[in-house]
Amino acid sequence: MLILCAVLASAPVAPVKVAVPGLVAVGVDQGLASALTEKLVVLAKRPELSIVTARDIAAVLGVERQKQLLGCDTSGCMAELADALGADVLLRGDLVKAGTSFTLVVKVVRALDGRELVSDTTRVGSEDALQEWIEKNAARLGQEIVERVRGRPATGGPPWLRFAMLGGAAAAAISGGALLGAAYGTRGSLRASHDASQIDALASAGRTQELLGFVLLGAGGALAVATAALFALYDPGTHGSVSVALVPQGAAVAFTWGWP
Repeated sequence: MLILCAVLASAPVAPVKVAVPGLVAVGVDQGLASALTEKLVVLAKRPELSIVTARDIAAVLGVERQKQLLGCDTSGCMAELADALGADVLLRGDLVKAGTSFTLVVKVVRALDGRELVSDTTRVGSEDALQEWIEKNAARLGQEIVERVRGRPATGGPPWLRFAMLGGAAAAAISGGALLGAAYGTRGSLRASHDASQIDALASAGRTQELLGFVLLGAGGALAVATAALFALYDPGTHGSVSVALVPQGAAVAFTWGWP
């Protein structure tokens, strides 16, 4: 009996840490700016992001220092926040009311050097329109942050695609194992045969079965590794295993995947 086990464990990928000091209110109540900031944070949240809110920042730096940093755009301020919070980027913004219109500016800058990664702005005529803009754009901003920091798309395609790839890997492994099992069966028949023509036919069939079996096992293993890499990159914290057992009658495969 030959047993082959392949275990694929996804290595956790650290989420992008975003510090959100809050929107600076100009000509408008700070309570509204804080409420919009909270809504933006909630709707932008995704598994690849770890968000540090204004309350967290105040707990680390103190309320007065936090207020000073809200209006600071220098690299020194960025570095101070980065060191204190371990943040990769800062999400900053201004909410300005002029006349009857509101202007919202949102910027995401790299914490260590202040380089702008993502920015967006809108001008609307009511608080309801501000709420609607955030509802429409927050998720996109969250995805763009991950893409800009990691330098690659924030999603590895729809989740079903990765499971389909995993199913294909299992199917290839099972087929390869079955062919290898058949090759071992052919080898047994070959040893028992005394007919020269039958021996040649069995030998040829056995070599073909064995070659195809190893090719399919290799293809299944490569596809499983690629799928595990996608899970590790785009579904941090997942873990799983694929086990293939080859027996004279064929092959058996066991697959598990889960989230902690």
